[in-house]
Amino acid sequence: MNSNYPGNPGPCTDKSESTGNDSNPPLRITPFSDSLPIPAVDRDIAKLATRGTVFYHRTERNRDGSAVRVRVTGMVKLWKRSPHAYRLPVKYGLRQSFYIHHNNSAVWLVSDPTAIKSEGRG
Repeated sequence: MNSNYPGNPGPCTDKSESTGNDSNPPLRITPFSDSLPIPAVDRDIAKLATRGTVFYHRTERNRDGSAVRVRVTGMVKLWKRSPHAYRLPVKYGLRQSFYIHHNNSAVWLVSDPTAIKSEGRG
């Protein structure tokens, strides 16, 4: 999710790299803390997810600053031989579909991290 658009302030710069104009200090973008009390999607949450359940990405943002959302489109696939493994089909946007699985589930959250950040708890 590249954020190259006219309203983008550009890459973060250090104070030493500033142009000397102190009236506009460089913009610092800090990632969301991993210590937020938002549970990531795990096997138990994936088993409870129904069609239409929405999950939010931990770091990727839409153009308006909100977290990237995906919607569950099918049933979770579980394996008896690998009890930790699962695969949950999700859809992003109009045409992109993929799976949340045990390898990439740490970046998908149950609730919106930007809402918590805007409430001042983050």
